[in-house]
Amino acid sequence: ELEKTKRISVSAVIFLLVIVIGLLTFRRPKHVFSTDAKTTLNELLTADPIITSSGLKAMDTASYVMVDVRSAYEYNKGHLPGASNIAHNEVLNDDNVRFFKNLTADNKVAVLYGENPNWALGTWMTLYQLGYTNPKILAIETQYNDKIFIAKDVQIEKPDLDYGKTLDSLKTKKQIPVAEPVKVIQKKEAPKVVVPVEKKKKSAPEGGC
Repeated sequence: ELEKTKRISVSAVIFLLVIVIGLLTFRRPKHVFSTDAKTTLNELLTADPIITSSGLKAMDTASYVMVDVRSAYEYNKGHLPGASNIAHNEVLNDDNVRFFKNLTADNKVAVLYGENPNWALGTWMTLYQLGYTNPKILAIETQYNDKIFIAKDVQIEKPDLDYGKTLDSLKTKKQIPVAEPVKVIQKKEAPKVVVPVEKKKKSAPEGGC
């Protein structure tokens, strides 16, 4: 019994040591999102982070920094004058995080662009969820023609109505019938009636003469 008690005590001590070591060696993630995806999407729909070339020209050049989110290879082939290169898959590197923190501290806008606005959208969402509320997406698409870098404006059309909100309002007003789950009624099959069939008696064999 004493030996059993010793074993339990040793196991408990080892278990506690494992927990303490785990807590001491636990590393908190470097980057934690301060904004959830729902809030980010709502910001994307309501605040409209898209900026056009004409809107960019109206801004003071000291108030923003151009950021090319394409790969270094594409950037070196050609880019907008004065643009820094931070590829979309390298946004969370320490130097790049420091870069965006400094922009936020200086109250400068990071104007992102890539092959098209959708290309820069992922970078914008990452930065916004990390707490950098000043990035913008430049509405251009980039391409090459005879090895010459070309940036063209992209016309982004917006729907006149928010169809999601419109449908929700109509449902609340009961103007659109909401489908109810269909109940499936299983039919009970009637039991089969077995009619007994009388077997005919075989006639007695006739004897020969």
